[in-house]
Amino acid sequence: MSVFHWGLLVAVVGAVCVGRQLYLYPGGWAYAFRPEHHAAREDLRTHRERVRGLESRDSQQVAAADAKVRAEQRKKRSAIRALEKERDRLRAPGRGPLLKVLGDLALHQHVLSVPSEDGSTESLQLDGLEVSDRPNSKRDEHWIIVAEPNGDERVFRYPYSQWEEAAVYKFAASIRKAVKDHGVWTDERELRLAELGDELDRVEADNDRIEKARRERDRLKVQRRANPQLKAARAALEQAFGRWEALTGHRPHR
Repeated sequence: MSVFHWGLLVAVVGAVCVGRQLYLYPGGWAYAFRPEHHAAREDLRTHRERVRGLESRDSQQVAAADAKVRAEQRKKRSAIRALEKERDRLRAPGRGPLLKVLGDLALHQHVLSVPSEDGSTESLQLDGLEVSDRPNSKRDEHWIIVAEPNGDERVFRYPYSQWEEAAVYKFAASIRKAVKDHGVWTDERELRLAELGDELDRVEADNDRIEKARRERDRLKVQRRANPQLKAARAALEQAFGRWEALTGHRPHR
């Protein structure tokens, strides 16, 4: 920055400071700056700072109380969202973790993924599945037979030339175990969903902490309006304004 620009900046800052001083202490240059009126200016400054300090303290207390109300509201919303998220996850759990794979079959916690006729993959819900396995009549393949609740039956063939019979048997046993485990999980899910419904009703209806925070905020607002110290300080400031006006013929601004 050049000397000229530095000088311009200093001039602007100085003009702002002078303007502020004239605004705070109206009546002309002498009253705003001359040493003989320092005591009168100090009288105004002291009473202004007293009022502003008390107002700032009360405002901070009310602001903190209002922040407490908002914090309690956020806590409630957060608790509701957490319960709703758990409820939605239980209602629509998806496939769940992958447990085992054998050829085109993939066993997940909640579904058995199987190939469909069009070449895509289809997910069979484990609820109600009946699974059996056996060798075919020629004893050159091991079959896994999956019966759905609607009566449809699917047969998945595993030639001994590619698959060990024990591996196919173990996979079929894993499906049967997963079906059984899923039944237990379903029963537990229904119990938990009922609990979540009760918890949601309770949390949604519980406004005690929010209302307590609101009452404290409202109390502070009333206390602020009725604050005797602030009332006295404002009255003293008005008197200081009167003294300045009597001296200069100009009433100061707050």
